Amino acid sequence: MIKTKPKAIVLGGSAGSIKLVSFFFLNLSSSFSTPLIMALHRANEQNSNLRNFFQEMVFLPIVEPLEATPIESGKIYLAPPGLHIVVEDNYIINVDNSPLVHYSKPSIDVLFMSAAEIYKEQIVGILVSGSNDDGALGIKNINEKGGITIVQNPEEAQLSRMPSSAMKLTQVTHVFNAVQILEFLNQLE
Repeated sequence: MIKTKPKAIVLGGSAGSIKLVSFFFLNLSSSFSTPLIMALHRANEQNSNLRNFFQEMVFLPIVEPLEATPIESGKIYLAPPGLHIVVEDNYIINVDNSPLVHYSKPSIDVLFMSAAEIYKEQIVGILVSGSNDDGALGIKNINEKGGITIVQNPEEAQLSRMPSSAMKLTQVTHVFNAVQILEFLNQLE
């Protein structure tokens, strides 16, 4: 399905994405080691506990990056509450407190577009359930840089607007249901 292993995966989602990401973490292959960087919109009550909630489901360490956090194999990076995360030169993540993008912070577009600039064709972008257009421009940017793009099938997504917006803006590489996304992740190793 994929010719060369990507250097990183970026994943974005909003409403409905917590349940889906939980499914991925509970079923991720024990050999999975590609850095996974996530920007998830979340309600205020989830802000402080989401990392711990996810950590109980997955064997890889989950890091909420701060300034100049190196991106390493075998780690999952979760955007901290109320901050954008940006991938920069030398494969580091920085946080950014600039204004909301698509009414959101962290913004999926901010993460995806910065990662596309650094990783180019060696990135996979995955956009799942959500209720606004955040992530569509980022998916387009990843496509333009030669990366692989995956959106959750809008018919399966709890809220279809986010994956549908990406599909309207650009030609995505794959439209997958949850099981197919998991299979894709597990065959990377």
